[in-house]
Amino acid sequence: MKKSTALTLAGLMAISGAASASMSRWNGFGDSKAFIADVGDIWTLPAVVAANPNATYFEFGDSNVSADSSSNYNNRPNNPWGGAHLTLGPGVLAIWGNRPADDLGLLSGISTPTNLANNASSSLRTPQQQVDLIYAFGINDNTTLGIGLNRAVNSYLEDVNSSGTTVYKEEDSASDFGISLGADIKNVGPIALLEVGLQYNMISYLNSANNGSTTDKYTGSASSIDLRIGGDIKGEKNSFQRFELGLNTDSLSVKSEPNATPPADSWVESKSSAMAWNLGWAKGMSSDKGMGLGGLMLTSTQWSTDQANDGGPQVTDKYDENWTKLEFVCAGEGKIKEWLTARAGISTNLWDNDNYTYTNGPNSGVTKDVNNYTGNSNTTLTTGLSLVFGDITIDGVLNQDVLYTGGYLFSGIQAALFEQVSATWAWGGAKE
Repeated sequence: MKKSTALTLAGLMAISGAASASMSRWNGFGDSKAFIADVGDIWTLPAVVAANPNATYFEFGDSNVSADSSSNYNNRPNNPWGGAHLTLGPGVLAIWGNRPADDLGLLSGISTPTNLANNASSSLRTPQQQVDLIYAFGINDNTTLGIGLNRAVNSYLEDVNSSGTTVYKEEDSASDFGISLGADIKNVGPIALLEVGLQYNMISYLNSANNGSTTDKYTGSASSIDLRIGGDIKGEKNSFQRFELGLNTDSLSVKSEPNATPPADSWVESKSSAMAWNLGWAKGMSSDKGMGLGGLMLTSTQWSTDQANDGGPQVTDKYDENWTKLEFVCAGEGKIKEWLTARAGISTNLWDNDNYTYTNGPNSGVTKDVNNYTGNSNTTLTTGLSLVFGDITIDGVLNQDVLYTGGYLFSGIQAALFEQVSATWAWGGAKE
């Protein structure tokens, strides 16, 4: 894949091109991925599609360890997905299928909060079979635009009849529709590349069950708005700086429409909302052999859930939480051989504060439980490898157990080499 001028302005694409572009590469850097240019950015910065043309991407899913009937454990890939980017007209068209419906961006709130319907006859479904279309094109030498649409559905309908009489009928469905807009703008004052992305998603839910005499019904709607702004500042001697700003808001409302005589422990409406923001800065250096960076990321997230009950006993009426943390992050990537690249990332909390409050139901006496935690230790290390075979690159997030057990062959302990695997197939000379 050709190196995009947009992505190489700050030198963030250390090894570059389709040779190192996938979700596994991105996740191999851990929280430092916010400052690493990669195809994974297309979900929050859709204009980045223009910098990644003529390649097919395979995401093999996460590692899934399960036991078969003979109690032997098997490591199988779980929920594969992928896409293709092709040059079309003045721009690049990206088509992806089965992308996980949860938020793949830098911020996440309650985009698919299935646990909020725990009093329903069955939990709310998560939209699946997602299809993404993103088209990015340049409007002049300095500006690239990206436009994206996504759609996901998941439904189940059961209608059982006996002698013309309805015995049982259930409908359970969820649908998701979203739109994204983005722009990459070069040479904005001291900023060599300014990137902006805005996403909006709306989700609807329905859960209805009728046993012939009574009906339980739950309806829900959710929305999510995500804004991401990033900027590259090019320095001297292959040095660079990167700043990140993100804002995410989510809301969900679920209503219960039970029988005329509802159960005493049910609620009639649950409202939830979440807001998160992040602010980050990193500095580093890169070359055609590798890249390293270090920086800070300040993140704050607020959640709130309020349930209105039907007069019966209620465990929790209201829940509020506010979590703020300051992280130090660093990452590195380098070529060991022409066919082998290694990477690692580490993040650790310099400061954090988590405060949450429960307010319990009025019929059991109003009580309030306030909890505050500060200074929790949280250090995460991630590692990954890339194997290059001509136009095909295999990226993997290393399973940390392998580093200690050496794998099943030597230790007898079940441990796969990779816990996440991706493959990129550049079309011929596209990566050169």
